[in-house]
Amino acid sequence: MSANNIALSFNTAEYYSLQEASEYLNTKYNSDNVTPKKILKHMVSHDTPAYIHVSFKNESFKIIGDFETTITTDPEFKNFFKKPYESKNEDESKYWLNKFKEIEEKANNDLYSNFYLGLLLLKVSELTLFNLSFKNEAANVDSLGFDGILIRNDLEADPSKLSFLKREQDSFYVRGIGHFEIGIEDIQNVDLEDIRKYISLEFDSIFETSGGLAYPYFKLSIRDLVILHKDLLTLEEQIIENVAVSKKQNISINLQNLPKRKGVSPKKVLAQSLARHIADDEWKKDKNKNIKMLEMSNIVWSKLWELGFADTLPEQQRIREWIKGNAPDYASEGGRPRQK
Repeated sequence: MSANNIALSFNTAEYYSLQEASEYLNTKYNSDNVTPKKILKHMVSHDTPAYIHVSFKNESFKIIGDFETTITTDPEFKNFFKKPYESKNEDESKYWLNKFKEIEEKANNDLYSNFYLGLLLLKVSELTLFNLSFKNEAANVDSLGFDGILIRNDLEADPSKLSFLKREQDSFYVRGIGHFEIGIEDIQNVDLEDIRKYISLEFDSIFETSGGLAYPYFKLSIRDLVILHKDLLTLEEQIIENVAVSKKQNISINLQNLPKRKGVSPKKVLAQSLARHIADDEWKKDKNKNIKMLEMSNIVWSKLWELGFADTLPEQQRIREWIKGNAPDYASEGGRPRQK
């Protein structure tokens, strides 16, 4: 066996940093032209997934995002949404909200064990990769979230399915995940300087939301990225065969400079349905026809907060988009809302 073949065999692994990936390709093709940044640019062009290794050892950190649960396929849940404005719906909404919370908490507990042991790779959002492709290896950018999770002993899995989580028979469970962030719960009672040392990601500031939830602005660099061997082989083949680059879809950005979630989470669907129910009920009781749209938006926002939807709510003025389909004509007429 030639020295070149020995070196290539030695370089082959299940996954690589981009520096290791460039060394692998340079050895394979007897080249010195492949660099981590060039690999990254091709990854961005060909939608090749990149991952980072993340571990944390503090339960203040939670996965906040679009968990896909089996609740949405449950016949009782589907029946619940067939008649969203019945008076009994408020109690049912609380029931289903609690179910969502229980399932997400259980999933987070299972994930925490794996984060603690350092067994997980997180799929980096494509917008983060695009921003990194303009930086040198040492420079960093704010992470714009993640799109899946792989566990160490099953790197061939679909990162959106979370198939490694514990799943009990005949019960509700998390079966997948969309876009997500790593958040900090109960931020008022957390010492940021203290918990920085308990997570492998670096951050220098946070975005604090209402309800005690905060999102660190995690810093990522090209040096943090990992590419799987199977994905590198696919990318290599696409480059060699000069495969046409697919046209990119526009990526929308929200007020926190984070990608909007892909689709609407079941919890948000539940909040929107309950918002319409609350508004409809309040307007039915408004015999004097005094409650305008702005005031109703405030009423609905406050009640949803009390019911535990704080982490799902938009700004108060945007609640009107949720409830305007139920508004009576007089609610849209001019005039100031009543003074409380």
